[in-house]
Formats: sequence, C-alpha cells, structure tokens
Amino acid sequence: MTKMRTMTIRARVIVVVLAALAAGCASGGSGNTESSQPEAGSGDVLPRQTNKEFFERLLEREYPPELRRAGIGGNVTVWLMLDTEGVVQEASVKDGSGYTQLDAIAVRIARRMRFTPALHNGKPNAVKIAITITFSTRNRVRRL
Repeated sequence: MTKMRTMTIRARVIVVVLAALAAGCASGGSGNTESSQPEAGSGDVLPRQTNKEFFERLLEREYPPELRRAGIGGNVTVWLMLDTEGVVQEASVKDGSGYTQLDAIAVRIARRMRFTPALHNGKPNAVKIAITITFSTRNRVRRL
C-alpha cells in the first residue's frame, strides 16, 4: 500500500431562496430590500446544478498548489444571481474562508456554474442563491 496525499473537494450547493421578484412587481414594489443585495425570485422548483462534474474538475484544477501542500482549506459561501435560464449573472462572497485567494477562486469558478431554471408557478424565474464551496485536503490510503 502506498500512502498518497490527495485532495477531496466538495462543493455543497446550499440553496437559499429569498423574496420573489414577481411578488414585488405584482404588488407595485420597487424590488429593493433592506440589504445591499438585489432582491431575487423564489421558485416552486429550486434550481439544480447541471455541470457538477465540470465544476468539480475546475475546482480541483484551480485549488492553489501552495495552499494544498500546506493543508490549508476552508469554506466559501458565495451569493449567485441566476437569470431565468439558470445562468449566473452575478457572484460575490457572502462568507469568506479567511484566505483571500480561496475566496477569489470560489467566486471565479462559481460564475461558471450552470443551473436548471427556478420555476415559480410553472414559469422560469430569476433567483438569488447561496452556495458553499469547500476546499479541503485529506490523506487517503490508495491500494495498488
């Protein structure tokens, strides 16, 4: 048996659906919220990531080698604004990892994620979601 240091990267998508744009527009609201983040729509059907394998490969490739070797990882929670087709229009750090480099990489690769559209009353709707990207290193035993 050979011990190899390998990296396991998990990307948990935690969907946080906020207020509906459609409801705000229907009630004559301006769409503004108390927070600095734009208000987003909620769907009866939540968006699902469609390019998970591509995203995992990209995340592994982008993980900084110097941080990986040092055993440094962390969680980065990123806000994503998805349009009615599930394409990321905006991405920003909600909760950082404590490592600027990991935070920047998480935002950059999160912009390349793709989702199924959120549906509200059967119609595609723009939404704001939060995803948590986990950078982690682990030791594994690999049998040859």
